[in-house]
Amino acid sequence: MIIRPASSLAQDRESSPFKDKRSTTVLRLQLKSDVAFVGHIAVYPPASLDFVGLAWNYEDILQTLHKHRCVLAYLAGHTHNSAYSQDENGKHHVGFPGVIEAPPNCPAAHATILLYPNCVVIKAAEGSGMSDIQMDIKNT
Repeated sequence: MIIRPASSLAQDRESSPFKDKRSTTVLRLQLKSDVAFVGHIAVYPPASLDFVGLAWNYEDILQTLHKHRCVLAYLAGHTHNSAYSQDENGKHHVGFPGVIEAPPNCPAAHATILLYPNCVVIKAAEGSGMSDIQMDIKNT
């Protein structure tokens, strides 16, 4: 599984033999991996506090994510609250708590993402207010 900023994908396309194609399906073929998108604002209502915390075009983004079987998850943090939901197409949506809400000198304002061949585990720091999350990877 690959987790990296979207800006690095454009750079990879320039050096890729697939540079004229921009779909995540091609990205998966190139990387031989499932992908997770990391964005600032949530795109799935149950993984957000309310509709104010959703991207204005969240329905379009969801439709695009659902077109590609290689998309495992969408990670966001805008609402600053811990949230997890799996949508009807099996995509995982994770909202992370905000560091700014952590008490002063709190060592728990983080989570660790552990990558395994059959799953991805988000291990919440003790005291972070977030629960551990396991996302199974389906071999497709």
